[in-house]
Amino acid sequence: MFFMRRSGLFLGHFTGLAFSLFLLNGARAQTILAVTNAASFAVDNLAPGSIGVLFGSDLAPGTAQATGSGWPTQLAGVSVYVDGTAAPIYFVSPGQINFQVS
Repeated sequence: MFFMRRSGLFLGHFTGLAFSLFLLNGARAQTILAVTNAASFAVDNLAPGSIGVLFGSDLAPGTAQATGSGWPTQLAGVSVYVDGTAAPIYFVSPGQINFQVS
């Protein structure tokens, strides 16, 4: 189950972790379809250190990818929080966000 709020989107709890998505341009109406493991696309396999994927619509204002060493915790105005901690983000687009589960 997903809950919408203006300043961000509380995605709910998956495998004991709480996920939240925040956009700097909070006026967009984001829709989250799934939060999965990037390797298996399983929803029950998100462990700390693994790469997660958010699928949906209007998740980011455009497409951006992290460059250099170390991933930022904000990319194209998008932040993902796992259990209240900003997660490193590798890729954002309107339909997908790839992040590291912290």
